[in-house]
Amino acid sequence: MYGGKTLACIRFLLTLYVQQYGKKCTSVSLTPDAAGVTATFADGSSASGSFLVGCDSANSVVREFLVGKEKAKVEDLDINMFNVSCAYPAETSKLLRTKHPNFKNSYHPELGMMYWLSIMDVKDPDRPETWLHQSCVSWIGAPRVEDLPDQASRTAFFRERAAQFAEPWRSAGTKFPENLSFGIDRTTVWDPSVGWSNSDLYGRVTLAGDSAHAMPPHRGQGLNNGLNDAAVLVEQLEAVKQGKKSLKEACEAYEEDMRGRTVKEIPISVAQARMVHSWETLMNAPFIKLGMHKQAEAEALEKAKKDEENNVEAT
Repeated sequence: MYGGKTLACIRFLLTLYVQQYGKKCTSVSLTPDAAGVTATFADGSSASGSFLVGCDSANSVVREFLVGKEKAKVEDLDINMFNVSCAYPAETSKLLRTKHPNFKNSYHPELGMMYWLSIMDVKDPDRPETWLHQSCVSWIGAPRVEDLPDQASRTAFFRERAAQFAEPWRSAGTKFPENLSFGIDRTTVWDPSVGWSNSDLYGRVTLAGDSAHAMPPHRGQGLNNGLNDAAVLVEQLEAVKQGKKSLKEACEAYEEDMRGRTVKEIPISVAQARMVHSWETLMNAPFIKLGMHKQAEAEALEKAKKDEENNVEAT
């Protein structure tokens, strides 16, 4: 990661265009002179420029125009998820920040569920009822989207399962507002090793974030790599601005870096996502067995434990 430089790079990137909300991209094409690119939107409007970065989610429309609809399809891992944010009454809100004030994770030994609980925003430190909390609950297989077709069924399932967790996860999942609306998110994957150098848009259009490398969120590496995408891309565009590289060269350098990072991370994140929903597998993970030690320290600790067990058996 680029540390503090990342935020500066993102701020610079945001100054390069005028933000417009409520736009849905429907097509991407080269300008008539092939010297630029045009994005057309559902409302009939369009925007043209020299370079386009598709950051339009895991189900990216921009990606479809780069690699074709078939190759742009995501792989569904059949891991389903509630991901909600809301405020709570003051006492409940304070309870949710116990154990750890910012974030904590819980794995249920019988339900095969993971429950991430974190604080998203503290608008007023003196008014806990204004704090915004995030709950992210995931599981493998049923119930799927079609099994919980309305808000009432989703709310009932969430509360029933959350009631079986310890505090503060229990309160977070049983005491959210009655009018809270949320759906079921599918966990999907898309691997950028597909490539798009044969596209007519190559060098004028690229991808970043989930559009470029959709992966499960269970290691947090989708976000980390998305921030890294922004930092590397701005660095390359700076080189173009300074006349050190052509736009195509900068695009190629960015994509090489992005692919190098993410094609390695995606299978690790997939393995992690599957592991955390299996209690038996999770209990055999090095993190659980050895704790948060450096590898050498962990190995020494494990050896010491075995030696101690052998000594007990000998006596």
